[in-house]
Amino acid sequence: PTLSNVFPSLGPISGGTPIVVSGGNFISNATLLIDGNVAASVVISSTQIDAVTPPGTDAGLVDVAVRNVDGQDANGLLFTYVAPLSITSVSPNAGSVGQVVTLSGVGFISNATVFFNNVVAQSVVNSNTQITATVPATPFVGTVNVTVTNFDGDTFALVNGFTYQGGSSIVSVTPSIGTTAGNTVVIISGFGYSSNTTVLFNGVPATNILL
Repeated sequence: PTLSNVFPSLGPISGGTPIVVSGGNFISNATLLIDGNVAASVVISSTQIDAVTPPGTDAGLVDVAVRNVDGQDANGLLFTYVAPLSITSVSPNAGSVGQVVTLSGVGFISNATVFFNNVVAQSVVNSNTQITATVPATPFVGTVNVTVTNFDGDTFALVNGFTYQGGSSIVSVTPSIGTTAGNTVVIISGFGYSSNTTVLFNGVPATNILL
């Protein structure tokens, strides 16, 4: 047999990640080994094996191998076991909407979702130890939890991980369309408004503002 690819190439050390191994000359009832441990697998064709990763021993890179029933085997592919999900810090840990922050920790998996007090943030997983995120608009003021959820459902919340500071933010405008003649009554939802707040539409002050 030959091996060409494993996807995805990383998952939690607890196991249970569905993977697809590509290659050639796979024989029915071939055995798939992850770090020497047998994975539950099904030979789909001579070029594909579907499997579920077994629990790992240590976080890090491990070997992926296939052994056919005739005794021939192949290896050379690598799979990364990721440590249990955890957030150790958010830097900076205070700011306003739109602030770019760095989440440090372990166990981050590609396409993980970041939440600030249950509001989804735009984010990029840079590695299994770092995520860059943009603080989202939220109706909450003060200190909130920061949560990361991996695609496998694993989740971790850093309690009181970020503090929203000062300033105001618009969450929604309803309705979001009106005539050029003006006089459309709109509701602007958000936070940080005061009796001195000014509302501008394309630079033109609005009238009859009620808080």
